Amino acid sequence: MATTPKIVSRKTVAKNLWTHIVDENIEFPDGRKGNYLIVERGMALAIIPLFFKEGVLCTTMVKQYRHPIGTEVLQFPMGCLEEDSNPEDHARKELQQETGLEMQELTLIAEYYVDPGLSRQRCMVFVAKGLAKEGEQNLEETEIGMKIAHIPVAELVGMIERREICDSWGLSQVYLLQRYLSDQQ
Repeated sequence: MATTPKIVSRKTVAKNLWTHIVDENIEFPDGRKGNYLIVERGMALAIIPLFFKEGVLCTTMVKQYRHPIGTEVLQFPMGCLEEDSNPEDHARKELQQETGLEMQELTLIAEYYVDPGLSRQRCMVFVAKGLAKEGEQNLEETEIGMKIAHIPVAELVGMIERREICDSWGLSQVYLLQRYLSDQQ
């Protein structure tokens, strides 16, 4: 028996430049009804830069204020894919804007749903290698105050244990990076 509900009605109840909140009323095949508020956002792009610094494999994360939780969070550089943009090109642009880094090679390592109980948003995760240039950040106005941190990859798990990396994005991406590095050996 199919359990997929039918959407009876759908309306946007709030929106801004990046996010739409959609109210969907649904009906299941057995007649039960339900209601969902869904956070609609574009495809997220996360970029994990890898480079050697003094012989140590490092990455770069950014620290920025996240208003819903009222604190700064350490995350990999990321952004939302702009309409009609190439994901790889846009990922390179986000990396350069947020960190000043330009990398020679970008590899898509995973794609996942961010929070399927709340949103349809997916995240594409790229590993960037081959440091070509280390320049200045070119931040958008909503990113002002973003700080850069170059971190040895070997320290990431300890940072999770100390809650220095404390969001589901970071936890997922550290796992995906570890899996990627393990596959490269």
